[in-house]
Amino acid sequence: MVAVDVDAARLDLARDLGATHVIDVRDTADLSTALRGVTPRGLDIVLETSGRAENLTAAVDSLAPRGRVGIVTFEQGAGGGVTSAQLALGRSVHGIAQGDAVSPLLLTTLADLWRAGGFPVDRLVTSYDSDDINQAFDDAAAGRVLKAVLRFPC
Repeated sequence: MVAVDVDAARLDLARDLGATHVIDVRDTADLSTALRGVTPRGLDIVLETSGRAENLTAAVDSLAPRGRVGIVTFEQGAGGGVTSAQLALGRSVHGIAQGDAVSPLLLTTLADLWRAGGFPVDRLVTSYDSDDINQAFDDAAAGRVLKAVLRFPC
């Protein structure tokens, strides 16, 4: 698994969680070349979560034949596009809405993984009291947290 980010702490977390390679975008001039350096044939699956047009381009360019890119967000007004040449050899781009999962199956699978120690949610989530909603939004926007979660009083 390859993790790409601009934040050293998130790259360290990715390593701790099983990434075999990490790429700090600040240290590379050409992300698609850096990704291809991991596996010259190309990657089979890329999950693009930044929403940045240039990262989508790099993700598609780094694919192996018949490889797939999943996108979960896109920066409003960022534009971005994929050419037919990039999709040659059976490559594809798939928009993912709400995880594209069957919720009851996903939730029980994640709970089972958590119980077995395979899903360290405590390292991925930062909880905030509902009164601290503005701080949660600020921290999420600034990249200080991976996932901000609000707690509401019972």
